[in-house]
Amino acid sequence: MKIQTNPFENKKFFGRENELSEICKRLGLEDSLIEQCNSFQFTAPRRVGKTFLATEILKKAHEKGYLGIFINVEGCLNEAYFIEKFISKLLESNSLPKKTSTKLQNLRSISITILGTGGAVEWENKKSTIYKELENVFARYNGNAIIVIDELTILLENLKEKASPFLYWLKSLRNEYKNIRWIYCSSMSIDAFIEENNLHKSTIDIESFDLGEFSKEEAISFIEKLSAKKADFNDGCIDYLLKKIEWKLPHYIRILFNEICHLLTENQQVSITIIDQAYSNALNNKDILSYFKIMKADLKQYKEYEKSAYKILEALSHNAAGIGKNTIKTMIYETKNDENDIDRIFNRLKTGGYIMKNEDNKYTFRSPLFRDYWKEQIDKNKIK
Repeated sequence: MKIQTNPFENKKFFGRENELSEICKRLGLEDSLIEQCNSFQFTAPRRVGKTFLATEILKKAHEKGYLGIFINVEGCLNEAYFIEKFISKLLESNSLPKKTSTKLQNLRSISITILGTGGAVEWENKKSTIYKELENVFARYNGNAIIVIDELTILLENLKEKASPFLYWLKSLRNEYKNIRWIYCSSMSIDAFIEENNLHKSTIDIESFDLGEFSKEEAISFIEKLSAKKADFNDGCIDYLLKKIEWKLPHYIRILFNEICHLLTENQQVSITIIDQAYSNALNNKDILSYFKIMKADLKQYKEYEKSAYKILEALSHNAAGIGKNTIKTMIYETKNDENDIDRIFNRLKTGGYIMKNEDNKYTFRSPLFRDYWKEQIDKNKIK
């Protein structure tokens, strides 16, 4: 294998060291006596850090001489798009023998031609041959590799009834070629899709790895790291900041911290007043707007459940204390009155990171920052 410059070492890594070490041990990237695992799925909503963690794993893999491949399949509308992108990423690695690369270039040309003509029938005729040739590439590869597929659920939603054979094809690769490890990520719940489509056997060999929020200690350390030479917090203000955002994710901490820095004058300490103003300013932050647009796109994937989901989110945005499930059921009865359908909507909103149950067993927005943004948009008639 050719030694290449590590393509996964641009960003600074913080706060997931324990998770990183555990996964690397399970994948065989670190010496350990614990049982190894060939494939993982990272279960967490957007902004939790799935992709960041996966990229750091690929960095470690590269240092060990593994082939590392990262594929974001969010824009793949069908199998042909996936195959074209998959092959392109394999070729970009510059780590494969010349004969293998030539074979892959030929397969990619076929996929591009099919995509250019929009030939669904032609794809169906050639699909099995292309898949078989790809399997031959895996069979001839005797090195170690880790392949990350990001936003898998979006691709599966696009594939519709073809998702089942596609998932079983991936399973066959995992079972046959143990020198290749797999990590699947998605901001939309993979488990929810699998359950709704009764495809449990297709992913039974994949181990789920839950990524949660930072602990309070990790969050404080993160803020202190951000604050170095930039901001000085008054006593108790870091705790106040964390209570303000509640969901202790680095993404939301960073958003609020950056807004704080914009307000500070030279030698001024961070106060509760400044944090409150920064929080208010954050409601117009471009990252929040971007997340809002992504969320609306996610909700379209709910299809017949979309209208009910909007009703739930609108109600919760106006009630910070939360609302009981039975009350919410009454609210959406006109759009959905089937118990299984209602549970499906709740499950999707929970796994998507939009809502949660609080200590009073009531549903609330997972992020107060986003709850307040959602409420503001409703009040401005920008959500209908």
